[in-house]
Amino acid sequence: MTYSLEESTLLFEIDRRKITDIMPGDVLEATGFPAGQYTWTEQDSQFVENNPGANVFLKLQKAERDYESTGILILPED
Repeated sequence: MTYSLEESTLLFEIDRRKITDIMPGDVLEATGFPAGQYTWTEQDSQFVENNPGANVFLKLQKAERDYESTGILILPED
């Protein structure tokens, strides 16, 4: 059986170890999604710092023809 997923949102999990030195103004890029670049903000740094055990995701939203980055999503660790 095949299940079709037709969602308008994609999440890319971010390995926190790979962004330990990230600073506001740095760019995250979702490989394979040309419009999936996101510029890190001071607010993102604060969210990640204040939620040390949380999972961090880059959120892409379906636009007219492609996906575009819309921000960072923080999900608490279970």
